[in-house]
Amino acid sequence: MRCEYCGYIGEKEDFEEGKYGFWCPMCDGVLYKEGKESFSQTHVILEQSKLKNSTPVQKSKLKKRLSPLRYPGGKSKLIDQLLPYIQDKECFVEAFCGGSSLGLALLDAGKIHKLVLNDLDRNVYAFWKIVCSNQYKELNDKILEYSPIKETYFAYQERLKSSDLSDLDRAFYFLVINRCSFSGIQMANPKSDMKDRWIPKSLTERIKKIHSMSDYIEVRNNDAMELIEEMYWNPKNCIFIDPPYIEKGDQLYPVKFHLHQELAELITDLLREFPGCADLLLTYDDQEILHQLYNQNHIGIHIIGRNYSCRR
Repeated sequence: MRCEYCGYIGEKEDFEEGKYGFWCPMCDGVLYKEGKESFSQTHVILEQSKLKNSTPVQKSKLKKRLSPLRYPGGKSKLIDQLLPYIQDKECFVEAFCGGSSLGLALLDAGKIHKLVLNDLDRNVYAFWKIVCSNQYKELNDKILEYSPIKETYFAYQERLKSSDLSDLDRAFYFLVINRCSFSGIQMANPKSDMKDRWIPKSLTERIKKIHSMSDYIEVRNNDAMELIEEMYWNPKNCIFIDPPYIEKGDQLYPVKFHLHQELAELITDLLREFPGCADLLLTYDDQEILHQLYNQNHIGIHIIGRNYSCRR
């Protein structure tokens, strides 16, 4: 018997058998009894813009446009492709919540009982904090009163750099930038027609809807890897990990590639040493380095597209 982690080779009786597999006597890693095709708790979903030999995805009735936020690589268009990889769990944890299209859709449909929205970005955190608090009405008042112009856009963009803003002002300024910029990117210039995506009635209705579910939403401002390690121990949790994509991540978000490596090390270490805890669902763009980082027998790697999906 050979350990896939440290390479140790020994007799089967040298490996202590547990519920999920056999423990290596050298590195204490667990060799799962199930193979890659049958182990269903950990999935890495890699997105390709174009796919060949793919099959249509069954459409669900989940509401995919609940979030008022826009994000490059947002998951609203991929919800139906992701659903087959999500088991019934009590709590859905979004480590990099961003717009939270998937989590909000699951909560609205009653498929989960609690949603944890976490983002280290203080602007994103302030937005969700206000939406889930009694101040959501004040935020909606600001939205209804505002008419986008470039002068205020650049002023709000500058004010977001300040550490002295109230959460309410930060939430409002962030929403303006998110809705009126190219692709919702905070550092981008405004769209030529800023009013194209600024529809106060729709935005306030979405915020009101999300607030109606706020008793079941917890908003946090933690480092994603610390949150993952904290939440992993509860088998009733499903942790959704949707970090900035690798190909253009440094252009869109303040994240460097070494953080992707650290994330992969954390996840593989948790699975190796502590099996049977929370489900893990990761989404990325399809890059060869990710196949290497997550190349373990107990991790299922799947390729999906915007309209179709397949399994590799």
